[in-house]
Amino acid sequence: DAGASASAPPLMNAKSFPISASIDLPVDDGRRVRAAQFAVLFRYLNHDLAFPFMTKQQQGVLFTVLDSRGDGAIEGAEFRNFLHVLNLRIRREDESVFEEITPELWQRTSLLRRIVQSDAFEAFIDLVLTVTFVAIFIKLWPFLLGTKNEGEEVEGWETGLEVLLSLLFSAEALLKIFALGVRNYFNKNTHRFDFVVTLLCFLASFYVISEPEDFSNGRMLRYCVLVRPLRVLRHLGRFERCGLIVGVIFKVLTSVKEPFVLIFATSMLFCAFGCDVFGGKINKDPTRDEFHDLLNTRYGTNTYGPDDEYDEDNFGYYTLNFNDFAGGMIMLFCCLVENNWVTLTLTLNP
Repeated sequence: DAGASASAPPLMNAKSFPISASIDLPVDDGRRVRAAQFAVLFRYLNHDLAFPFMTKQQQGVLFTVLDSRGDGAIEGAEFRNFLHVLNLRIRREDESVFEEITPELWQRTSLLRRIVQSDAFEAFIDLVLTVTFVAIFIKLWPFLLGTKNEGEEVEGWETGLEVLLSLLFSAEALLKIFALGVRNYFNKNTHRFDFVVTLLCFLASFYVISEPEDFSNGRMLRYCVLVRPLRVLRHLGRFERCGLIVGVIFKVLTSVKEPFVLIFATSMLFCAFGCDVFGGKINKDPTRDEFHDLLNTRYGTNTYGPDDEYDEDNFGYYTLNFNDFAGGMIMLFCCLVENNWVTLTLTLNP
């Protein structure tokens, strides 16, 4: 019906996308769908979280695929293939820059590239990550129980092993970039995540070696080695339900990014005001009047310890203050989620 083009088109059932589902779309003459009308459909479908978001470029590709006659319009029979076309996954494969720069080396390393892209190579990397995770867990278990001090110096063999693993995974990333090409490598979210983790661990290992005098404890290195096993989490994407949950979370975050930006900007404004007005007033200096004013309140006496014992080093909520910008943002976040709200309000009104 040509007169129906002004109204919103009905949406299909986007939960399962059955092939037999029907889609009604306003058309200009009852038989043909133009590109502009095709875009109207996607303006509504892109607001549905269960529907994969389609960019204008992707919409154009789908329209071209459906328009088998190439006359700029989709016939009714062609449009009925809409759901079939949605199941297509169009991926752009770019040639590696190394193939253009060094074609001879590219041809000679064909076996190496096949090995790097094989499932056996991925299984080997996963095995190393798993063994590393188990070894790290066993090594750090006393620190998690609190029987060892977290700031103890790292033994020489630990540093050497961490450097060796950093070199191994750095070589893995470089080989994959060489085999797949820069664009193809970074097009995948798993590769981007692996690259960031590998880069952080490599920089941490390099810092430990280059600045041994400024690094007298193993805290940074232990935190670093705890990050690397997170690469194993990428395999959760192989499970359909896990992938669906992660996809929905990202779509929800994308939909509410404007309120998050507003909250973040407002928090920064209040934090700057709080640091300017209240900065330095809350501290553990016994010569300051503010110290004694807060000492007998819940703000100053509540402890973090499991035994509720008074701890001179970590007592009360003194770390929640506006002495610096980072601490102020944490303070505002606690207020935002109403964490320890009773303690803060009773301190103001004892």
